[in-house]
Amino acid sequence: MGKALAVNENDMSKWDVDLENKLTAYTLLEWGTATADPHHVIMRIGYAISKKEWDLYRDTDISPHQLQVAMSPSAAKELGTYLIRYAKKLEKQVPAKRMQN
Repeated sequence: MGKALAVNENDMSKWDVDLENKLTAYTLLEWGTATADPHHVIMRIGYAISKKEWDLYRDTDISPHQLQVAMSPSAAKELGTYLIRYAKKLEKQVPAKRMQN
């Protein structure tokens, strides 16, 4: 496994964007983490591309799409730091949404 580097958040060439240069993203449904030999952290992400897939997930509890990536412990810690930083920044700007059942 090669060394993972944090993406410069200002480098839009690394991101998927639409015709108006706005970020595109799918809906996160579930996630998980695990460890694997020899010394990796595995992150699993389940996601939906459409409302139909989201509805199907709610009925079946099975993600229609899944991605699993391996990373070093240091990359996992750096990713966690970035997620926390951005989450805290957003929480200060936008009131938290209430979870819907």
